[in-house]
Amino acid sequence: MNITKLFRPEIKKIKPYISSPTIDDIAKEIGVSKEKIIKADSGENPYVPDFGRLGEIKSPKVCYYPDPSCRKLRNKLSEYLKVSEEKITCGNGSDELIDLLIRIFVSKNDEIIINPPTFSMYKFYGELVGANIKEVLRNKNSLRVDIEKMLMNISDRTKMVFIDSPGNPTSTLIDKGEIERLLRRQAIVVVDEAYYEYCGKSAISLLLKYPNLVILRTFSKWAGLAGLRIGYAVACPLIINTIDSIRPPYNVNSFAQEAASSVLDNKELYLNRLKKIISLREKCVSYLSSFSDLFVYPSRGAYILIKPKTNAKTLQTYLRKEGILVKLIKSCFLENTLRMNLPGPSEMKRIISVLEKYYEN
Repeated sequence: MNITKLFRPEIKKIKPYISSPTIDDIAKEIGVSKEKIIKADSGENPYVPDFGRLGEIKSPKVCYYPDPSCRKLRNKLSEYLKVSEEKITCGNGSDELIDLLIRIFVSKNDEIIINPPTFSMYKFYGELVGANIKEVLRNKNSLRVDIEKMLMNISDRTKMVFIDSPGNPTSTLIDKGEIERLLRRQAIVVVDEAYYEYCGKSAISLLLKYPNLVILRTFSKWAGLAGLRIGYAVACPLIINTIDSIRPPYNVNSFAQEAASSVLDNKELYLNRLKKIISLREKCVSYLSSFSDLFVYPSRGAYILIKPKTNAKTLQTYLRKEGILVKLIKSCFLENTLRMNLPGPSEMKRIISVLEKYYEN
């Protein structure tokens, strides 16, 4: 029996997401202890306070299912965001919320507009439901969203528009006024603010005026909880209630809820630690720009993009052998480009030292 004949057509066409290897896998491959590896390829933030130093996280009884409504966490998020709890829902990472939103609003052959280079999961989940993905390319030089082209491409068939600000991988922002222009059209506008804490710029105040706006955020980046998969959406109560009506029950595990609540209880500590990393962003860009063979893009997010004059894959392989993991980007305009997380001070020194050795040879 040929099982593939029973697959939906959309499944046959899908290109699976390629995840980064684990530190353990890399350590075994290159023969370096995992403590010496700088994992700068996936947007994680290891420079966060140790939970053990903050006191015990209230240990949930894992024999019971978690709170399906994340009430404690939503209460703390309400205080953090200055919005009512009825406008917040939580997900097993913001990826799950992207999936749910598309399933709510998009039918086969409806349009979703995205802005390459951008986060790949908008297209991935859109293609799963048979949507037509309309790609409106960013400005080639600035990597900013081209708002005029966006507006020109919104049609009667457009159901959703996805904007990531700061962008992944571009680390560029879109102005609130430009977002408002999109919101005046008859489409759901999803602003993915996964890296909000790295820039402090948000469209969340527009929720008071536009019921077609959805804000996505996560604890994976600034709070260092990538391994627990915890994200949230902020939108009008109607959209939130609809998400809650179709999401899996108990989708956010008990420990993730407690850990995220602990982060919000200690948010000043986390945000102050993050400020120290952000303060190194311009310095890191400056250091990297001192290499004549590297073009370094400006950054307002958690990443730095570097484009070597020579082959980027060769440089990535060399860094990997030295225990430094960076991501090779293959998006439009960034075909020969590496993406690197913001490093800490000691990591930045080591990266610069390894690059000096590379270019000396």
